[in-house]
Amino acid sequence: MNYRPNYVLHGPHGQGQTLRQGLGTVVYIPARKNSTRVKDKNIALVGGLPLMAYTIRMALALDGVDHVFVDTDSREYAEIAREYGAEVPFLRDTFLATAKASLTDATTRFLDRLYEQGLCPPAKIITLLPTSPFRNVKLLRHLVAAMDTYTGVFAMLQSNVHLAHSHCRTRQGELFPLHELMLHEADQYDWAKIMGYFIGSHTKWRPTEERALYNNFLYWPLTNPIELVDVDTQEDLDLARRIVDAGLYDFGLELGAVA
Repeated sequence: MNYRPNYVLHGPHGQGQTLRQGLGTVVYIPARKNSTRVKDKNIALVGGLPLMAYTIRMALALDGVDHVFVDTDSREYAEIAREYGAEVPFLRDTFLATAKASLTDATTRFLDRLYEQGLCPPAKIITLLPTSPFRNVKLLRHLVAAMDTYTGVFAMLQSNVHLAHSHCRTRQGELFPLHELMLHEADQYDWAKIMGYFIGSHTKWRPTEERALYNNFLYWPLTNPIELVDVDTQEDLDLARRIVDAGLYDFGLELGAVA
C-alpha cells in the first residue's frame, strides 16, 4: 500500500518540506500534563526555562537527528514545545494521558498516529524524558553515533548489589529471593535500571531475521550523580533548581537558562 504524506514537517533538517522517504532518526519526548505529584512539572521553571525546554534544546543540538517530537495531551504544552523548536504534530489521546499509561504504550500509539498521517515510521527512535534535564551534549552525541553500531543504546543506573543476596517485592507484598532466578549459583547478576537520560532503538529490528544483532546492545552507566536526578517530586524539582542556579552542571552548550 502506498501512503501519501499529508502533514508538513518543520524539523531542523528540511524546513517546511513534506516528508516522503521516512522519518530517519527522531527524538521522542513524552510530556503529559497530568503530573501525579507535582502539578505541571514538565513546564515548571528551572533556571528561567520550562523543564522540558532543557531536553528539547539538547535534542536539537544532536547530530544525526532529523526530527524532535514532543508528545503531549496539552495545547499549552504544545505551544511551549513549539516555541523552543520541537514539533507537535497532534495531541496525545486522553486515555494515554494518565499515570497508568506506560511509556511503551504511549510511544507505540505516537508512531501509529504518524503512520496514520501518511508518514513512514522512523528507522531509529531516541526517547528522552523531560524529567531528566541534566545531560551533556558530548555524551549524547556519542550515544547517538553508537546507534549506527548497536541495535539499542541505553543509559543506565548500575548497582553493585549482588542478586544472590537480594529480594524483590511481589504485587501481593511478599518478598521473593532473586537467587531463585539465577541460572548458575556462582553467576554475578548486576542490578541495572534504564534511565530516561537516553533510550535508543531501531524500530525495524526483527530478531528472527537478524539473529546476528541479538543482544547487540550498548548499556552506558551514568556515573555523575547529577545526571541521575529525575524530577518526580517537589523535592526533586527544588534540587534541580539549586543545581542550575549554582552552576553545578556542565551541559556542554549554552541552553539559555537564566537564573
